[in-house]
Amino acid sequence: MSDGDRSSPFSDDDELQTDVERSLTPMRGAESGSSGPGVRIPDAWDADFEQAPRSGPPSLETPLASAPPARAAGLMQARVILASAALLLLCAIAGAVAWQLSGPAAAPAQTAAPKPVASSVSAPPSSLASTTSTRSATAPSASERPAPKPPQTPPRCFASLLPDAAFGPGPPPSELSACCRDRRAYGGTLRLKSALVAAGGPTNVTEAMREWSKLGWYEIAAYGLLRSQCCPDAPALTAPKLIAACKLEAALAVIANSMDDAAQMDRAAKAFHRAARCIALSGAAEIFGRFDPPYGGERKYFDRIAERVRKARAR
Repeated sequence: MSDGDRSSPFSDDDELQTDVERSLTPMRGAESGSSGPGVRIPDAWDADFEQAPRSGPPSLETPLASAPPARAAGLMQARVILASAALLLLCAIAGAVAWQLSGPAAAPAQTAAPKPVASSVSAPPSSLASTTSTRSATAPSASERPAPKPPQTPPRCFASLLPDAAFGPGPPPSELSACCRDRRAYGGTLRLKSALVAAGGPTNVTEAMREWSKLGWYEIAAYGLLRSQCCPDAPALTAPKLIAACKLEAALAVIANSMDDAAQMDRAAKAFHRAARCIALSGAAEIFGRFDPPYGGERKYFDRIAERVRKARAR
């Protein structure tokens, strides 16, 4: 077959274009949605294809301008309310902070650290400062003060005022406590002298026995002094009324009141010497186991005992 035989049955191109447009006319009608009943979908379409529905819920991405006017107004009102609430909350927080900073609670923080008092107080005078430092240096503290000594019994007190081992190695005799109740001047002297002799025995002469044997008339004065120290609450000593004119009781009372002063004790010892001499010259020396007036050498042994008593009271 020749080329002329293979040519299109259409006479020209215009006729071909007209026929194609006619065949597509039903399709265009279907796409535009204007096809009515009796319109058939061309066979070229896929039979399984389902056209998507054109009506449905609006998309979430729909702009606010496309929403209905009432809904847009509600959203705008909610946003205004939220913004107002946030503004009120910020104002409340700012007011609380301002009240904490300027309220009365902030005042103690500024006065918590007061200025040192020493900066506004003038220093004491040098003389007062030196006196205060001297007193603080010399005054003993509570830990340095000696503990109070337990009260001594009368027998131990007598033993402490006499030479060592006056009553032997053992404790002093308890009968010496009766000296505090016995008011007789010479009777109490004999009680103390007998205890000293009994402690030494017939062969052992103690230092206390030697000292006491040399007192002579002053043994009565020495007993009155020891009794006043060891029996502070005891009644005053008495002497026989026969020798009341010699004032022996008064001399013993002065001795009891002069234990802390050596000068007063000297005057008291001289008064006792006059009383003893008066007794001896009146012929009543035998009442005290004597025959002659005091000769003067006894006084130094009495002064030894008085010195020990004064030191014991000063401790």
